[in-house]
Amino acid sequence: YVDYYNQTFNCIRLREYDGSYLQLPGLSPLIELRPYQKNAVARILSSGGNTLLAHAVGAGKSIEMICACMEMRRLGIATKPMITVPNHLTYQMGAEFIRTFPNAKILIAKKEDFQKENRRRLTARIATGDYDCVIVGHTQFQRIPVSDERQKAMMEAQVEQLVRAIDVANQEEGKHWSVKQIKRMNNEEIKDHVVCFEELGVNALFVDEAHNFKNLEIFTKMSNIAGIGSNGSQRAMDMRLKTQYINEINHGMGVVMATGTPISNSMSELYVMQMFLQE
Repeated sequence: YVDYYNQTFNCIRLREYDGSYLQLPGLSPLIELRPYQKNAVARILSSGGNTLLAHAVGAGKSIEMICACMEMRRLGIATKPMITVPNHLTYQMGAEFIRTFPNAKILIAKKEDFQKENRRRLTARIATGDYDCVIVGHTQFQRIPVSDERQKAMMEAQVEQLVRAIDVANQEEGKHWSVKQIKRMNNEEIKDHVVCFEELGVNALFVDEAHNFKNLEIFTKMSNIAGIGSNGSQRAMDMRLKTQYINEINHGMGVVMATGTPISNSMSELYVMQMFLQE
């Protein structure tokens, strides 16, 4: 019956991407992409939206992001792509980038840039430089603040939705949210009040090991449900604000997330990924 229904009535087919046409000017002759890697790059370039690279560990997601960065720059889709990676992988990602595109002009955040007195200099270099890609660690990325005006605008845009969710939750004896709890998720104490994220000129964001940002606060009237945490992280909320900004200036494009474990514990993680990529 399932086969008969699908063959007779079902007209939904997932789009397939063919990247065999890609020439990738500047690619090192020592690097040869596999067909599925070219297909992934083609999807990032032509899908008309954001992309989740959810290949298994070791499948080559880093090279896919690197090639997509360079092609987006070459085609004028992005003027200053940024890749954020776990802190200990900044040098590794930088070395991989140069190995793949030897002539690329990239800015790699150094270990010393983690120090507070140097983070101001780092953000200034990002804002004023013309780079094919900027590579920063997750910690440095979180330290770059979103402007107060944008934070206020984003929060006000969600006020009605949040108030409704709070009222329903309280009436049905679910989670008892408060305004104080919501504000806590956007704690500004860890930010460096220097150049704002919007002023950096970044208009494409690649997030490596994106599962590190899955602990986003979820407002729901349901309670005591395994997998739906009651306390989200400031890191995930910061990522949501910045992906919202990239989506806004690119009309729903410009965010690429890479992880081998997009869903590991619960379906709520899929919801969080959708909040980042297709809100």
